[in-house]
Amino acid sequence: MTKKNALEEGRRLLEAGQPEEALALLADLVDEQDAAIGVPALDMAARAAHALGRLEEAGTFFRRLRDRLKALFGERHPHVAAAQENMARLAQEQGRPDEALTLGREALSMLLEARGSDHEDVARARLNLSTHWYALKHYDEAEQEVREAMRIWEARDGRRSRHVATCLNNLGRLNEERGELRKGVQLHAEAASIRREVLGDDPETAFSLGNLGVAQLVVGDFQDAFLSLGQALTCYERLGLQDSPDALAYRTNLDICLEMMAQHQA
Repeated sequence: MTKKNALEEGRRLLEAGQPEEALALLADLVDEQDAAIGVPALDMAARAAHALGRLEEAGTFFRRLRDRLKALFGERHPHVAAAQENMARLAQEQGRPDEALTLGREALSMLLEARGSDHEDVARARLNLSTHWYALKHYDEAEQEVREAMRIWEARDGRRSRHVATCLNNLGRLNEERGELRKGVQLHAEAASIRREVLGDDPETAFSLGNLGVAQLVVGDFQDAFLSLGQALTCYERLGLQDSPDALAYRTNLDICLEMMAQHQA
């Protein structure tokens, strides 16, 4: 098998949900001097290791990828920024939010220099950065980044679009953390409405409906919560995801909702 064919087979295995087999194949390609082979091999090896839960190994591959991209394109190229965003997300997963924040802020700085303030890559970086601020409980900074990301996507795609819905969902969570529960419900409701319209039956739609139901449950809107949680679970069932962790969590919340409704009717 040629190196190019091996790379494509590694890609196929990764996309087919076989990260262990993909990583075994890609491990022989990550040191390849030909950038057309070595660079994508590093990227896919990092993703395969991540899928296997081997986070330290994934981090090593992502760092090597970033350094390789720096050598190829320069210290502050958008490709370098994208690799650094992956490193930031991984640091966040490993419980290092301060490191994640530093990496994410530097990546955003690179993209602002290269792309300007209104580019979709900048929107993505701002949304990613907001998650690091959120993990550190810096909710004002997190909201600022989400709103800037939403401004870019709304100008490009309109209010009722997929990325705007993601921003609204995240703003709903931020308001819940601050104790602004009713505002959180309103934001989740708009996010769920957009996702149902734009995506139909989709894991993101089910997730938004579930978030809306939980928010409604917390504020005591039990009938609305019952409907939203039921719609979320029905959506998961249609997708064949009824036993996923999110679906099981929402089912528990639905049970709680039914108990609360019974208590209020007694």
